[in-house]
Amino acid sequence: DSDKQKTVFLKPFKRWFRIKKVQGEKNYWTIFLTDISDEVVKINQLEAELQYFSKSAETRQKKEEELRVLSYRDALTGLGNRRYYDKELRKLDRESYYPITLIMADVNGLKLANDGFGHEAGDALLLKFAAVLKAECPDDACIARVGGDEFLILLSKTDGKKAKILIDRLNNLNSKQKVNQLVLSYALGFSVKTHAT
Repeated sequence: DSDKQKTVFLKPFKRWFRIKKVQGEKNYWTIFLTDISDEVVKINQLEAELQYFSKSAETRQKKEEELRVLSYRDALTGLGNRRYYDKELRKLDRESYYPITLIMADVNGLKLANDGFGHEAGDALLLKFAAVLKAECPDDACIARVGGDEFLILLSKTDGKKAKILIDRLNNLNSKQKVNQLVLSYALGFSVKTHAT
C-alpha cells in the first residue's frame, strides 16, 4: 500500500515554491515554502499570449509595410509608380525645393518589340531603361514609370543647367544599349519650375 502511494507521489509533476529562510536560535534555520505554482502557470500563459500577440502585431505591421511599399512601386521595374510620383510631387512642390525639374522619357518602339518579339522582349527593354535611369540619376531623384513606356524623373533643387547635363548624359547612352539584339532607344524632354504659380 505504501509502495502504491510512493508511485503516485513520484509521478511527473511540476510545482513551484517560494522559499524563505529565517534564522532561529543556535544557528537553526526555519524554511518556509509557499506553493506559487498557480501564479507561475498564469504568468507563463500571459507571457505566451503576449508573445503570440506581439508576433502577430509584428507580422501584421510587416505585411502592412510590404503592402504600403508595393502600392508605390511598379511591379516590373521596381521604380516608383504614378501614385509614388504624385506623392513626391506634392512633397517637393514648395519654395524650399525650387527649382524643381521634371524630365519626361518615352521608350521608343516598345509596341513593335512587344508585337514582333513578345512581351518578354518589351519587358527586357523597360528593365534596361530603368537600370540606365537608376545608374545615371542622382540618388535622391524620384524616378517613376507612369505608363507602358512612359517614365518621369523629378529632381529637387535642379536648375535648367543641371538638368541639361543629365539629359546630355542620358542622350549619350541613347541607342547604344542593346537587349537581345534589340536597341534601346528613348526620347527625353524636360521642364523647370522656379517659383510657385
